Parts: sequence; C-alpha cells; structure tokens
Amino acid sequence: MNYVIIPCWKRAEFLAVCLKHIQNAIGFEKCLYYFAVDRGYDEEVMGIINQFNYKKIVRIAEHKYKGNSFNILTAFKEVYEISNKRTDLIFLIEEDIFVAEDFFLFHEKIQHQVLDTFFVSACFNQNIKYKLKGKWNDIYKHTSYQSLGVSFKIDNIGIINSYVTEDYYQDMNKYVINKFPNLKVKYAEQDSLIHYIIIDNKFSGVYPILPRAFHAGFVGYNRLGKEIDQTLPLSKRIEMLYHMDQFEMNERAFKYKDIKVCEMKSQNIQEYKLIEIKIPFNISIRLFLKRVFNIFKLIYRK
Repeated sequence: MNYVIIPCWKRAEFLAVCLKHIQNAIGFEKCLYYFAVDRGYDEEVMGIINQFNYKKIVRIAEHKYKGNSFNILTAFKEVYEISNKRTDLIFLIEEDIFVAEDFFLFHEKIQHQVLDTFFVSACFNQNIKYKLKGKWNDIYKHTSYQSLGVSFKIDNIGIINSYVTEDYYQDMNKYVINKFPNLKVKYAEQDSLIHYIIIDNKFSGVYPILPRAFHAGFVGYNRLGKEIDQTLPLSKRIEMLYHMDQFEMNERAFKYKDIKVCEMKSQNIQEYKLIEIKIPFNISIRLFLKRVFNIFKLIYRK
C-alpha cells in the first residue's frame, strides 16, 4: 500500500479541487491518505477532509515554528514509523497540486524503472529556465528538488528523517549552514533541506518532459496573489477554481506567474525513456560568462 501525505492549512477550495483530481486518478483508492493539518487551520479545511470517504489518517500539528517545515517533515517521520517499512512509495501532494489521471501510474512506473532515483516529481521542473526538448514519453534526471507532486521510496524517507533534529527547527538557517558547509546555502525550509541532502550525497531525481501534475498555487503561504472572494460560499469557490484556466491563474499571481497547466487525461504511456537533457548553446554561453564574471569579481574583492 502506498501512503499519500497531504499537507493542508487554510485553502479549503484548493484542498477540495486537489482531492477531486486525486479521485479521478487511476489507482487512487489503493492508497492511504495522511492529512497533515497545520496549526491555525481553517475549519472549512477540516470539513473537506471529513467528506473524503477513503482510507485516511488525520493529524493536527501543534507547534511554535514558522513555515510549513515542521508539519511536512513530522508527517514524513510519522508515516515512516506507522508504515513499518511495509509500503512501496510515500507521496507528497500539497493542497495546490492538481494531478492527472495517470499520476500514480507514472510514479509507480518510474520508481520501478529508475532504481537509483532519490525522488520522482510529476510536475514541470521550475528550476529549469529554458525549454526542454524531448518526446512525450521522455524522462530525465536532475539534481534540483521541488516538493511538487513527488514520491519517495521508503528508504529515502528514512535518509531525510536522519537529518531532521530539534536543532533544525530551532534555527533552520544556522542548521543547514553548519550541516552543509561546502554548499551555497540560500534557503532553509523543508524543500531546501531536502535539496541540500540530495546535492551533498550526489543523489538525483527524475522529471517528465510531459508533466502529469501541475502546481496551481497562485496564492498561498509563500506566494502573494489575488485569492478567490472568500465571502462566496465554499461550493462556489471550489467550482470557480476547478474550472479556472492557466491564464486566469497566472493573472491572479502577483509575482510568480509560472503556472503551467498540464493535460489531465491519461496519456496511456506504456514505456518511458530516460534521456540526457542538453543545455541550449545560448544558455551555455550565458552561464559561462556569468562564471567568468563571478571569478573576476572575487579577484577584484581580494
């Protein structure tokens, strides 16, 4: 049995649409759903969870820490323990991730095909700023981690858990700087911590050329945007979000207009091909010049 961790907080309409898409996905009923409800949650969120009539565990995280790291990483630890290692995969689907019909099939196939991957993400890789070339059934390895529609084998969750201590929650920035002295540390939330673990251990993940889920969060904890009118009934807000297109989602986003809606129907892909992605020549030149500039800047400072 697979476990699906769904962190949720205050966006009831996002959670409802997320669960609608999950219930459209092939094989969703074979999973156990772990709802990681963060402190200060909206009662409408709990109402949506109560309407979800499938195998589930609901845990409310009470803590004093900023951000969503405690909620998500504690969920990793608890699912790791209650599963007793008797699970194939652990999924993380945040409430603003909308999955395609073949989302679970995609993950299961890739996790069994690429045995040395640390994670699999079904979403567009937001860390790549150029257009990727490839066929609709191509997949590729990449070292950048994003907590968007991801799955892990149980042993890799154990690796993540081994890095998470009380010291991390007390001072995240200090912890990651001390833990990864050879890396250029910029952020310290849970997804950044996992990214540093991957880089430091020379791991990698797998992404698809054709995404099987997308990030719809035009407004949220880390993103400012124009939310749906909260005075409207919840049922109306859910309907509006469910039928919202890519253009409107990006129009509502104030800063990060990077939402890319994927095809939600199953693509019936029987076999995936692992390819090497190539950086376009103009991007390579730009990166080279940037490195040269940084070297001269360091020399000048000395």
